[in-house]
Amino acid sequence: TGEVTKTLSEERKILKELGETRAEIERLKAVRDEMRDRLPDDTDIAELLQQIESQAKIVGLEILRFEPGPHQQEKTFARIPVTMTLRGTFHQVKDFFFYVGRLTRIVNVENISLTTIEQTDQGARVQAVCDATTFMYVKEKKVKKGRKTKKGRKGRKRKGRKK
Repeated sequence: TGEVTKTLSEERKILKELGETRAEIERLKAVRDEMRDRLPDDTDIAELLQQIESQAKIVGLEILRFEPGPHQQEKTFARIPVTMTLRGTFHQVKDFFFYVGRLTRIVNVENISLTTIEQTDQGARVQAVCDATTFMYVKEKKVKKGRKTKKGRKGRKRKGRKK
């Protein structure tokens, strides 16, 4: 019975470790999913456009232009630039940038140019032109390792050799 008790104790220990390992796997999957929200692995920015339009509506800002540019490939990620033209009050533009910064997906806004377009009783209305950049995760391509062959040699007879 001592041997059976020892085996049973070892199996309980393994079962406990298995449960802990499964819990750790689930935790890591949740972290991975959160990171995919921040840095997705697809180029579809339609959802991001909807989120940006939603933020603009919340603050009362008008989006006149949302123009994606060419992707800029890096080693593990790609930059997806978007040029935006916005119209509203300075405070609406400021609030919009604040809310865009709070989106789950990473978006950097830079090269902001503000121009006063009209003066109203509520204050100056401005037009803002800016570059927003979001990012996409790019999986590294695995290079297949194999035997290198010389071109043109396959199936060619060599002169002067006897078989």
